[in-house]
Amino acid sequence: HRDLHSFPTRRSSDLIWNDNKDLQLLKEIAAEGVIKHKYLSRERGSAWQTAADSLNGYKEGGLKELSARSVRDRYTVLQKKH
Repeated sequence: HRDLHSFPTRRSSDLIWNDNKDLQLLKEIAAEGVIKHKYLSRERGSAWQTAADSLNGYKEGGLKELSARSVRDRYTVLQKKH
């Protein structure tokens, strides 16, 4: 008998990433120049938010509402993967 709380759950509103969405994400990160700002700086945080806001404008791409944190987390996953 396992504790049900030990398993991650997905809500229907969770974003499912794919190659096209990843490409959009990377283009926005490059366009905003996120990486050029000092790690943990206010400017870098602002750039992450701007990238998330831009991605939120792509409703035709099926993207759900993204936060700066979700964009940053996905970038980290891609960075570790490649």
